[in-house]
Amino acid sequence: LAGERVLRIPLEAGAADTSEYLLIEYRTKQGFDSDLPAAGVLVYHIDPQIPGNRPCSSCPQVYR
Repeated sequence: LAGERVLRIPLEAGAADTSEYLLIEYRTKQGFDSDLPAAGVLVYHIDPQIPGNRPCSSCPQVYR
């Protein structure tokens, strides 16, 4: 990943129908991110079935 690109990886549906996916982004210590402790890869787990895509304590496999 270079520049401001983000990689989207759909997750396997398995037994249940899902539209979950991962967003993977490489963040550097430049500009807006200059205060980060280090450069590195950031992975977001997106589940559109969660209202507002905010974690809920009763949802299984939601990572904080």
